[in-house]
Amino acid sequence: MKKTLLLGLIALCSLEGNSQEILFSEDFEDGDGGFELNTDDEGGTPGVGGANQWVASPFYSGGAGTDTDCSFSDVFVNTVPAQPAAITSANGSYLHIYSDVGFNFCFSQNANYMSANTACSTDESHFAAMSSDISTLGYEDVTLSFWWLCDGNAFAYGELYYSIDGGDTWILIDDPIDEYRDVLDWEEETISDPAFDFQPTLRFGFRFVNEFDFSGYNNLMAWGIDDVTITGTPGSGCADSFSSFIVDECMEYTVPSGSMTVTESMTVMDTIPNSAGCDSIMTIEVNIDTVDVGVTEGTFTLTADAAGAGITYQWIDCSDNSALSGETNQTLDLVSSGIDGGQFAVIVNDNGCIDTSDCYEMWVWGLDEFGLGSQVKLYPNPVSNHLNIDLGAQFERVQMQITDLSGKILLEEEFFNVNHVKNVAFPFAKGLYLIRLTDQDGRTALVRLVKE
Repeated sequence: MKKTLLLGLIALCSLEGNSQEILFSEDFEDGDGGFELNTDDEGGTPGVGGANQWVASPFYSGGAGTDTDCSFSDVFVNTVPAQPAAITSANGSYLHIYSDVGFNFCFSQNANYMSANTACSTDESHFAAMSSDISTLGYEDVTLSFWWLCDGNAFAYGELYYSIDGGDTWILIDDPIDEYRDVLDWEEETISDPAFDFQPTLRFGFRFVNEFDFSGYNNLMAWGIDDVTITGTPGSGCADSFSSFIVDECMEYTVPSGSMTVTESMTVMDTIPNSAGCDSIMTIEVNIDTVDVGVTEGTFTLTADAAGAGITYQWIDCSDNSALSGETNQTLDLVSSGIDGGQFAVIVNDNGCIDTSDCYEMWVWGLDEFGLGSQVKLYPNPVSNHLNIDLGAQFERVQMQITDLSGKILLEEEFFNVNHVKNVAFPFAKGLYLIRLTDQDGRTALVRLVKE
């Protein structure tokens, strides 16, 4: 029954004077390098099936031609500006989006894209992700830097993502830039975020978004990327992590460290070592589900107070904690169940949360509050039309009451100075009845009787 909501924050400890170390770098001179291109992450078009795709190549020159496949219009592909000397292997291979249309009719494989506004191009996105994780454990001030350019517009732009779970989940980085566009010359971008620090599985991904556009843009300069570098400053290795989450538990909850068990709803704090060897400090909102195990006692019945959808019951004999066969209703009726008496409890299962009531003592057959239980004899039993009662001793006064199982009184009579009552008329239908005998002091004996 547990549900968990995780919110993460990271507190940092740093060592002043330590210099940045390179943890990852890729200049795309060997093609894709440390990236996997055209993945299906974040709704990306997999492989090379779309009108555009990621490629790593050294093409910069533009061109012109006529699109005879889709728009039957002139196609112009802009020249990509030369790279500055600050880029490793300047003017070599770089990662970029390019379109088949631009390549087919302008003979250019540089950074260009076909807008999603023709029969050959519709809404698409294209993802390029680091193909393996890097670990930043022991590093703080982790920084991602890369060079980029992109003409684009409000319908076509780049996005930057990071993942800390091996690429299963991607998180958009929208600060300081949420849409990479409107930059026509190479520009360096540097991003630091505490979320990058002290991570055992960190990777980054680039997404090019190409939404349907009626403006008619075709083969503008697309997103180009080069010199992707990740650096970090060696820290103390200390990265206390803070998290908060909610747990729903039945009856009790033990915190992850094992230092505390709570039995009622409350908010608690707990600390355990984290993956960096420091403290993981947790704020836990604990919701304890309890089971109503109250029982209401009737004349010969025990009824569990808990009621509602999904609740089940099992009555047990407290003498050995064994289950009473077939007794799975909310009410245990000793008379109709043919149970003489004893001590009983109920196990209540409230939608998976289980608890057991206290034990309750109740007797039907031979209930003997003043010594009649072993003396009183009713005969014949089963009875036909007349009943005889042997009290086993002389009593000043005895009141007899005959009831059906619902408790309805069918007959009441009093007898004085009597030890034997004979030929009591029993003109009732076939079934099970209860005979209650009460002496002059108010003490009661109860006997079960069957009418044939």
